[in-house]
Amino acid sequence: MNNICSTDSFQQIISYLFSFIKNDRHCEILVKRLCRQFKQACGDDRKRANIAFCLSKLNIKTLASYRILKENFPNTVETNENNEDDYDQEEHLAWKKYLMPVLNDIERRLKPAELNSSKTSLSSTTPKRKVDRLS
Repeated sequence: MNNICSTDSFQQIISYLFSFIKNDRHCEILVKRLCRQFKQACGDDRKRANIAFCLSKLNIKTLASYRILKENFPNTVETNENNEDDYDQEEHLAWKKYLMPVLNDIERRLKPAELNSSKTSLSSTTPKRKVDRLS
């Protein structure tokens, strides 16, 4: 994204392309890949801002996609308990700066009951979706 197009053009293109993503599974895959790209964008604020914009434009409406994003969000307490050498202060601050608003927006969109419900495994939600589609 090195000055190929302006930020406004990029945002218009992404908004248009992401409007076609309707399948929850596709959304989950994109969340995983965008989180991985965000981790690899060391020190590149423009790339991080673009990835955060992409995540904000995804229609995340399932708890599974939310959990994927939340699991990839570095947690200071857990990281310090495991190994202080692996903890990257700059990465944590970047996640907080760019992705915290995205996470808050997704939490606001999801039903509060879904977020407060007990943790269920992803495999237990998959058969329910298949049953719903067959009905």
